Amino acid sequence: MPYINKEDRERYRKPLETLIYELQNAEIEDSDNCIGNIRGHIAYIVFKILKEMYAFDGAKYSDRSEALAVLSSVDDEFKSRFLRPYEQEKRTINGDV
Repeated sequence: MPYINKEDRERYRKPLETLIYELQNAEIEDSDNCIGNIRGHIAYIVFKILKEMYAFDGAKYSDRSEALAVLSSVDDEFKSRFLRPYEQEKRTINGDV
C-alpha cells in the first residue's frame, strides 16, 4: 500500500478521528445486526470519497479505474496486516488443515 508522509497524515488525523468517533458511536436504527449496519455506513463513506475523487464529470476511464486500484491496495493491506496474522494465530492454536 502506498504510504503517505507524516505531514500529510497529520492533515487528515483530526477529520478521521472525528469520523471514526461518529461511526463508533452511531445510533443504528436496526440493531439486529450492528456490524452489518455499520458496514453500510462505512461503505457509503468510502463510496462517496471515491465518487468525488474519481468519478467527477469529465473523468476518463483511467481516472475512474484508479478507484479500483485504491480499493485493491486497501484490501491487500488489510489482509496482510489483520487477516493473515489472525489466520496464522488460529492455525497455530488449532493446527493446520
